[in-house]
Amino acid sequence: MPPRRFLSTHPFFEGGPINGRKQANSGFMRALLNLDPFDEYHFFVDDPEQLQKVWKGQTDLAAVRRHALKAHRRWELVQALHETAFAICHLSDPIDGFVRLAACRNRLAAHMFPMTTHNHTLSYARYAANFQEYIWNGWGPADAIGCNSQAALGVMQRIFARLNDSHSLLPSLHVMHMGADCGLAKPDGEKSTGTLRKELNLARSTVLVLYFGRFSTVDKVDPLPLLLAMRRAQDLCPQQELCLVLSGATGDNDPVFAMLPIWAKRLGLCIRLLPNPSLERKSQLFAESDIFVSPSDNIQETFGLTLVEAFAAGLAVIASDWDGYRDIVQDQVNGILVPTLAAKDTPVLDLQSLMLFDNQYHLLRAQSTCVDVPLLGRAIALLAADPQLRKRLGAEGRRRVEEHFSWKCAAKRWLALWENLASLPLEPADEERMRSAVHPQYADFGRIFSFFASAFLADDDILTLTVMGNMLLHAEMPWDAFAPFRFGFPEDEIRPLLFAARKSPTCRDLWHRSKLTYEQFERYVLWCLKHDLLQRTRPKG
Repeated sequence: MPPRRFLSTHPFFEGGPINGRKQANSGFMRALLNLDPFDEYHFFVDDPEQLQKVWKGQTDLAAVRRHALKAHRRWELVQALHETAFAICHLSDPIDGFVRLAACRNRLAAHMFPMTTHNHTLSYARYAANFQEYIWNGWGPADAIGCNSQAALGVMQRIFARLNDSHSLLPSLHVMHMGADCGLAKPDGEKSTGTLRKELNLARSTVLVLYFGRFSTVDKVDPLPLLLAMRRAQDLCPQQELCLVLSGATGDNDPVFAMLPIWAKRLGLCIRLLPNPSLERKSQLFAESDIFVSPSDNIQETFGLTLVEAFAAGLAVIASDWDGYRDIVQDQVNGILVPTLAAKDTPVLDLQSLMLFDNQYHLLRAQSTCVDVPLLGRAIALLAADPQLRKRLGAEGRRRVEEHFSWKCAAKRWLALWENLASLPLEPADEERMRSAVHPQYADFGRIFSFFASAFLADDDILTLTVMGNMLLHAEMPWDAFAPFRFGFPEDEIRPLLFAARKSPTCRDLWHRSKLTYEQFERYVLWCLKHDLLQRTRPKG
C-alpha cells in the first residue's frame, strides 16, 4: 500500500502569548501525533526551521520519535502536490488559506484528497469578506469544516445560508468538539487545601471560587457582574468565607484589571488577582480551587476550553448559558448554567462593525448582553455551602471529559470523519467541475500583466549555455553566490537544464528532455536567462 500522508500549511504549534486558539491547535496536534495514524506528516510553513525546533522538544509523541514529521517551505507545496499523493489535508482555521489551498489542490494534485479545517472565533467583521471566498465551484463532497460546538455550527449555517441559497457547492459542516489535558487533577480526585491558601493568606476553610481567562471585556467576559454576584453569594451564606481568585492573561496597565481591586473594596469582597500565570501556577489553581466560574457574555467565544480544563481538574463548574458552553455543561448534572439575555436583532449595531475595530464592536455588543446576576450569585452560594454537591458535580465533569472532551477523543473524532470523507465517491462530473473551477477573486497575474513584456519565450528559440552558466555547472562559481536570488528555483532542478543546454537545443527540445510542467520549465529558463546562465537566440529566417 502507498504511504498515508498528512498535509497542512499551518504549523499548529505557535509561539507568542498563550491563548485558547493556540492551546486548542497544539493540544489537537499533540494528540494526533501521539495516536500516529499516518505514515508521514508534511507541513508547508513560513518558518520550517522554527517548527523543527519545536518538534525536537516533543519527543514524547510517537510520530516525532520515529521522525515521521517533515517541515517544508511554503513555496515547495506546488511541486509536492504534483509529485506526492496525500491522504488528507487539515488546517487549523477556516480563514487562513483554506480556499486558496483548495484551488491549488484542484489544479495540481493528481489525487483529489479531502480537505478539512476547524473553526475558532467567528465574530470578527472581516470574516464576512473572508467567507465570501467560499462561493465558487471548486468544493468537493469530501471537503468539510469542523465546528467546535453546536453554537458554532449554527453560526456557520447562517453564514453559508446568507452567502448562498444552495449548500451544494460549500464544504459540509460537522460538530467537532475540542478537548483538554486530563492531567490537571490528582488521581484520587482529592484537592490540597493548604499550599495555595497559605500563600494567599487565607484560612483553610475558605471556599476558593476561580475565574481563569483573559481579563478583557472586549473579547472574553465582563468581570463586574461576577463581582456583583459574589456580593450576593456572600449575603446568602454569611457563615462561609468566600474568596474570588481571578487569574489569566492581561496586558500592562489593563484598565479592567486595575478596576477590580477598587470594586472589590467597595463591595466588601475577598479577591486575589494572579495575572499572567505560568503553566505550573495554572495547574495549582485548577487543582486547589473549589468552584470554577465563567460567565462569558461575548460572541467572540464559541467553545470554552477553560470549562473543559476545569472539568478535567474535577472542579464544580458554574457557567453562563451561552454559545458552546451549553455543549460542555449539562445543567444540574455536571455543573450549573446561568441564564443569559441579549437582543434578537441589531441591524444598526451590526452596521457599526463595518466602521469600528473588532474590539470596540465586541465591547458594544457584550455590554448589552446580560448574565443573570441574582441567579449567578445564588449558584455560587449553593455550591459554596455544599461540598458534597461540589464533589458530585466535579466527578461528573471529570467523567464527561474522559469520555468525550479529552484531546485523544477529539483526535479520534477527526480520524473517523477523515475516514468517512475519504470513502465518499467522487463522480467524474464533480471532479471535472472542481478542476475547471476558477475562483473569481483570484487574479491571473500572468495574463493581466503579460503586455508589460516585449516578447515571450518561443518553442523554436535556441538556448545556449553561457560562460557564467558553464562556470556554475563546473563549480567554478558557487551556487551560494545566487542564494539571495534563488527563492523558488532549486539547484537540483536548474542544474539539469544547464547541463542539457550545452548542445544548444531549442526551447521545445529542452522542455521535452525535462520532467517539468511547461510552466515550471518556462520559469526556470527565464531565471537562467535573467542571470546570464543561458542565452536565447532566434532561429535564422
